[in-house]
Amino acid sequence: MKLGELQKLIEKLKQYELPEWIDDISSWLESLNSTQIDNFLKLDTELSDIFKDKKSPLVNLQLLNTKHYLKDIELLNNADSIEVFESLHGVVLNTNSINSIHHRNDVQLIADANTPIHATALAACATSQASLTSEYHQSDMQIISSSDTVVKAKQLSRVAITSASLLSDYHIQDMDLISKAATEHKLEYLTRLATNTESLTHSHHQEDMSLLAGETSPEKTEILCYVATSQTSLTEIYHYADMNLISKCSNNEIAGYLGSAATRAISLESPYHLDDMKLISKASSPDEAYFLATVATDAYSLENSYHNKDMKLISRASSDQLRPLAITACSSHSLYSGFHQQDMELISSALSSVQAECLGNVACSTDSLDSKHHTKDMHLIASQTEDYKIQALGKVAINRSSLESSDHSFDMLLISKANNEHTTNSLAQIACDETHLGTTQHTNDMLQIFNEQGFTQNEILDQILVCARTYYDGDENREVAGKILKIGRKKENNNNK
Repeated sequence: MKLGELQKLIEKLKQYELPEWIDDISSWLESLNSTQIDNFLKLDTELSDIFKDKKSPLVNLQLLNTKHYLKDIELLNNADSIEVFESLHGVVLNTNSINSIHHRNDVQLIADANTPIHATALAACATSQASLTSEYHQSDMQIISSSDTVVKAKQLSRVAITSASLLSDYHIQDMDLISKAATEHKLEYLTRLATNTESLTHSHHQEDMSLLAGETSPEKTEILCYVATSQTSLTEIYHYADMNLISKCSNNEIAGYLGSAATRAISLESPYHLDDMKLISKASSPDEAYFLATVATDAYSLENSYHNKDMKLISRASSDQLRPLAITACSSHSLYSGFHQQDMELISSALSSVQAECLGNVACSTDSLDSKHHTKDMHLIASQTEDYKIQALGKVAINRSSLESSDHSFDMLLISKANNEHTTNSLAQIACDETHLGTTQHTNDMLQIFNEQGFTQNEILDQILVCARTYYDGDENREVAGKILKIGRKKENNNNK
């Protein structure tokens, strides 16, 4: 370096008050080459107020060693906002950008950005090594620059710097779909999918992006994106069919339940998956869809031969029957008993929510299922019409003490013949009280409550004989029938005196 050059350099450093921006001035001066000296000495501009506080680009050795030093300084100095200045500042000092063939065009686009947010989005792309080394860099910068909203600019920038997208076969199409998105919600989920590694490595990506782009419901867009980015769904043969079922679903809540089943491995690995998804998609209400989806993803149901029948029963059920049917369909106690199918059919024939819930409780009760009374109790409850009587019978039908006593069948029949709520509840209470179960005292207590209903002796006799006939008709518990007849004869004798 010549003495005259050194003197001019020092004068220029003083002119722009740059010594404080250099750690070691002597080393900095000694390291300058001819290009850097020439660029620095040609510096001749009045710095803006923004630039006066951030002068590091003026003395950056990398930037000084380029052909675009003076142009970059000019663009920085002319920045019309602190945000644009910051964006340019980051780019002109970035090694990836400085050494890139795209640098001049990139900084010009940033300087000309429509908004500060556009400038920030462009700067992210201009400093990304993944973008700078890809074939799409220039086109991506143009798409971001011309985007009509700041949110769109940000989302396009996210995709433009994502290696997985840049290395995929879908980058151009994805950027185009995102640039045409009409809502911020859709922008967000299209971008999520366009930057998702799992999706980008599967053959369904382009179809999934098109489904999202064409969806008008924000809720369904989110559901579709959830399934489209699920590794569990993407690796199964049902992915395309599931996505289309969700896309065609007219109810957002039902679509949500479809999305849940579509991403559950336990359902996807079963032979019932597609049939189950179709049933859920045809559900008449969100509640029905919820309970169908519950059964469709239940391990106990899926490993059992009743699964298809149970799903069809639920799909035809009334709103009152849905919950107890679904619970019973998922109950291992019921599924591995010998009563599951007949119990499900009884529940599906229930005339009220109380009856359906009561039958469901008994159908899932291990105490009932392990007893010899289960089938008779279920049919007895199913034959009732008064809710209070159904609830009373259901309470006794799952009471272990009653089920294990010799009085159970007799008690259930008496309760079923009571003619008012007070008597019914009193009988049920005694039937569950283990204090006198199996004794004459218990029978007397039950009959005393029963007699308080105001029946004549003949009416009581008729009721008891009806009970007896019921038990003689195919029931193995003959001692109960005998007990009833014995009481009946006693009543008849008392009546004849």
